[in-house]
Amino acid sequence: MCGDSAGGNLVLTTAYKAIEENIRVPDALLLAYPAVDLTKDTITPSRVMYINDVLVPYHALLLCHDSYFAVETHSKTKYHLCSPLYAPDQLLLKLPSLITIMTAGLDPLADDGLKLVRRLENLGKKVEHFHYRGVPHGFLNFGQVISMASDAKNKACEVLQEMIRKLEEN
Repeated sequence: MCGDSAGGNLVLTTAYKAIEENIRVPDALLLAYPAVDLTKDTITPSRVMYINDVLVPYHALLLCHDSYFAVETHSKTKYHLCSPLYAPDQLLLKLPSLITIMTAGLDPLADDGLKLVRRLENLGKKVEHFHYRGVPHGFLNFGQVISMASDAKNKACEVLQEMIRKLEEN
């Protein structure tokens, strides 16, 4: 499964739910600049640096948060099926062995994605991580405008092909 931004959140939480429900878990995950921390009170260097980001300004993050959560409760926003960064370790350990995460250097959510990469690696999970400096959130959609985005899109296709090849070998 693959997804970008909120789609990355959906892919990861779908994998968590599959694990919890004891049904087939996706064989591989490709997450591009995933939205993994929906808490309102999270302050990271990337969120501060890009508070007035053109694509994902802070007020848009707040609007998404308020639309997603009908009632504000701190414990609910740290619920792993809303903010997948906060999943318990035992759930992260059951994720598939093929995980790729792409992060963007000019993204308010960059530090959240990097935290996810670190958490997985600290648990001994192998994660392929590609960090693209100098590109904004949503950069995979700008391949015709930003050459690095075009390269990243090609890399995402290569990663998916490699994931499929590895799965076919098993």
